Amino acid sequence: MERKVVQQAQRYFLTGVSMITSVGSNGKNVMAAEWTMQISHKPMLIAVFIHEGSNTLENIMETKEFGVNISSEEQTTAVSISGGHSRKEIDKLSISDSFRLIKSKKIKSPLIAECIINAECKLLITKRIGDHIMIVGKAVSIRYDKTKKPLVYHQGRYFRIGPPIQPIRHEVKVDQKILNLFQNDTKKNLF
Repeated sequence: MERKVVQQAQRYFLTGVSMITSVGSNGKNVMAAEWTMQISHKPMLIAVFIHEGSNTLENIMETKEFGVNISSEEQTTAVSISGGHSRKEIDKLSISDSFRLIKSKKIKSPLIAECIINAECKLLITKRIGDHIMIVGKAVSIRYDKTKKPLVYHQGRYFRIGPPIQPIRHEVKVDQKILNLFQNDTKKNLF
């Protein structure tokens, strides 16, 4: 694929933004991560994709734990600081009036207040996928704030979620003959 096309197309993905917290030899740290998602209900597993060489990844590999803080729409400044600088450049968490930390219950990493979700995770899996390292953590404690709305990221800018769109539903009439056809076709194509 043509690299220029790929770079432009990448900007059209829509993501939420999380702040990943850690503590270790590199000190307390926070980084912004667009690629954060729940991948299992039971147990609750969360995957995060982190660029190799980051202080956050080094802390997580050392301590085997991390915090996932799903950003709310009021946290654009904190997310910009988290994603705009490396811990090697600046201690992001010490920037005054940018982060209010809260104590975790089951891990040593701090959590960030005012987020829509705060999950305390124990590291289960690491795997290189493309140019990032996927870490999968098992949530050992989680809290949420139903009064908050998530921060959305698209084309290099932050957005709020708007009002819901009601789906347009069409009634489809299916007789027994067509239903049997679908069922038989499905059975043939399963394996």
